[in-house]
Amino acid sequence: VGARLGDQLGTLLAGSHSLYSTQRLNESQCEKYLARHNLNDFTEVKEEQEDLALLRHLCVQIIRVETNHGVQDRAVGELLRIVINKMDFEDVTYRNAVNTLGRYGLRAEKEGARTTGIWLANKWPPLDRLVQTAQFSQGWVNIIKRHHRARQSESALRFGGSTSRATMIPVEEWPLEES
Repeated sequence: VGARLGDQLGTLLAGSHSLYSTQRLNESQCEKYLARHNLNDFTEVKEEQEDLALLRHLCVQIIRVETNHGVQDRAVGELLRIVINKMDFEDVTYRNAVNTLGRYGLRAEKEGARTTGIWLANKWPPLDRLVQTAQFSQGWVNIIKRHHRARQSESALRFGGSTSRATMIPVEEWPLEES
């Protein structure tokens, strides 16, 4: 059990015990108490799931993008696939996908011709609005930074006309459909 989950469960279990007993438990008694209860549903929860849930939430958010048929709605994940694969798709050009994502605080990390990751601006109001309805929206930047493969920018990066420090998540960690 991770420290964060242990802190949360420990508090709940202590409260539960105090409802039916005034006895103070020592470590051995606590271990026996825990052995009598099935905590699998709680201990199987991985802290990494919060960051992945945020990425999933972000990928399904609908934003406006210029297409060959005027401005239309597209999911962030669709635009990310266009940028990662560096190709036009249906009626959205690669350049429009890059520019639109930039205005929302998302930017591709390139290594040669290959996209290796996606940067998320740490302080970017349009990106804040996209994640505000996520389950883990409070402190979302810190949750993303905890991702086991996250990387922080050494300086501010350019996003849609302004700059921000950013967090990069490798492409293979994004929950995108294969194209």
